[in-house]
Amino acid sequence: MRIHIYTLVAFVSLVITPGSPVLAMAQQEASRESLVRVGVFEAPPFSVKNNKGDWEGLGIELWQRVADELGLLSEVQGYEELLKLRRALTAGEIDVILTIPATQEYETLMDLTQPYYRSGWGIAVNADAFGGHWMRFLSGTSLTSIAFIFIGLAGLWIIAGTAIYLLERRRNPKMFGGSWLNGAGQGVWWAAVTMTTVGYGDKAPLTPGGRVVAVIWMFASIVLISSLTASISASLTTEKLQGKVRGPQDLPHVRVGSIRDSRPLQWLAENGATASPYEVIGAGLDAIVRNEIDAFVFDIAVLKYVVNSDFAGRIAVLPRTVEPYYVGMGVANNNKLREAIDRSLLGVIAGEEWRRLLAQYGLQEQ
Repeated sequence: MRIHIYTLVAFVSLVITPGSPVLAMAQQEASRESLVRVGVFEAPPFSVKNNKGDWEGLGIELWQRVADELGLLSEVQGYEELLKLRRALTAGEIDVILTIPATQEYETLMDLTQPYYRSGWGIAVNADAFGGHWMRFLSGTSLTSIAFIFIGLAGLWIIAGTAIYLLERRRNPKMFGGSWLNGAGQGVWWAAVTMTTVGYGDKAPLTPGGRVVAVIWMFASIVLISSLTASISASLTTEKLQGKVRGPQDLPHVRVGSIRDSRPLQWLAENGATASPYEVIGAGLDAIVRNEIDAFVFDIAVLKYVVNSDFAGRIAVLPRTVEPYYVGMGVANNNKLREAIDRSLLGVIAGEEWRRLLAQYGLQEQ
């Protein structure tokens, strides 16, 4: 009996002794059970890998605050695309997906948390520089039309200039005198600077008839220049607004792309658009720049962030949101963490710090 007591004491001492193999194994097992594996993919501004290879972004910072409040240890695991991320969650390789659309489709595959951002699909198109509008305006206007405009203006200058010369050549020879060619040339110069409202003041009519002609020419010039300016502006504005893609209704008639195996790609196919699949967002936006496609459809927050970071001045995101939805986190079905995450999420997104984070990443509270 005494031998059994000594054996039990020795076993207990071995287990609780610091550094003992049994205690170390128990600690490692407990650590593994409390470690939450978090899955992300490249979806800025929610999750993006920096130059050091670390993951950062709005979703990462949100999770850090949730994990700290719940006392969770976590590690971030990156995946190439959302499809692989979903498969990893189903296979038990990860416990939480940080950023996923809160849709009925995903709810059947996993348990979704409370949403933390309202988003939707955006449409990215080629952003033409101002010079590009002028080039297309000129290319879209026939050379004959342009020639007629300048010929008409030159004809009006000659008529007004000749009239001033004939009325002013005797009373005002210093400004409009000399030979017919010289005097009429000075009159044409006066008509041109008067029409363009430059008005150097180097020449001015002195006779009553000349001044009457000058007044008529001034008012006529205002009408002519205003009409010409309005015509050009209307042409440029119309050309700009009437691009190939002005909204989702135009997508079935143009070349469009989206991320492979994504819901936007499925939606495009369901609505009659033949879309090209791309592995990453940057490849799709590059395709727009290279004129391989006319539009790219994906999450509007992600599109705006990538465009502002890497494609400013070359790509524009249309202001209209297509198929609005909410963004949340996903956990494995029947995972007990979801309720705790929900409570913490609701507390974080209700605070002022959350609004500061949204502003930091160029997003607005929806």
